[in-house]
Amino acid sequence: MKQKPEIKSVTTIAKGRLLSIEGVELLFSNDETVTFERIATSGPAVMVVPVTEDGLLMVHEYAVGTDRYELGFVKGRIDSGESPEQAALRELKEEVGLGAKQLTYVREMHGIPHYSDFVMHLFFAKEFYPEKLVGDEIEPLEQSVWKIEQIDDLLEHHQINDPRVLLALCLVKKWLEK
Repeated sequence: MKQKPEIKSVTTIAKGRLLSIEGVELLFSNDETVTFERIATSGPAVMVVPVTEDGLLMVHEYAVGTDRYELGFVKGRIDSGESPEQAALRELKEEVGLGAKQLTYVREMHGIPHYSDFVMHLFFAKEFYPEKLVGDEIEPLEQSVWKIEQIDDLLEHHQINDPRVLLALCLVKKWLEK
């Protein structure tokens, strides 16, 4: 395994409300110095796959990057002082009006690790009860339930373009087959 490059400096190139672009000057083990650019985020997030008796509960949410509604799972930022588990349970209540009695941590995911520090913690949730919290959604999220047998169809669905959602679908399918 090669020696990890040394970070010599980090400078902010542009800054927005949720992210910034940084120039990261790196010194590699062969004495080459290069400046990479990365997207720095305002912190980690969670994604929750609600597995109901009827199937997978998904939400339709506007995505500015694709300028269309995308099909995905409950997700959101982890608030200051909150654990990933607490954030996952809160986001379920805010986005779909459900609390969960069973929450299973699956893994950490990175959307574009070569260009961003963004990390998302993936959970599967089961055994629900109604509980609604007010969240930061601009509009109510449309919900739909997809049968477990439809996971292969969902992997090819034209409204699913987030690789993290595709990975979550593959992992939940494997988890349910156990």
